[in-house]
Amino acid sequence: GSSVENDFVFAMRKLGSERWMFGSDAPFVPVGQALDEHIAFFARHGFTDTEKQNIMRGTASRLLELE
Repeated sequence: GSSVENDFVFAMRKLGSERWMFGSDAPFVPVGQALDEHIAFFARHGFTDTEKQNIMRGTASRLLELE
C-alpha cells in the first residue's frame, strides 16, 4: 500500500523526464532485472517513448556530453 511508486511518477512528470536517469543498483540488483522492472514501471504508468528515452539514456548522455 506504499505510495512511493506513485510519488516517483508524480516527481518525474512534475520535474520532467529529462531530469531523471536509469539506475540499476548493480551489483545488488542484476542489470537485467533492473531493466525489466523499469520497463514494467513505464508500462504501468503510461510513460511516452520520449520520456522513456530521456530516463534510460538521454539525461546521462547530456550530462556526460556524449551527444
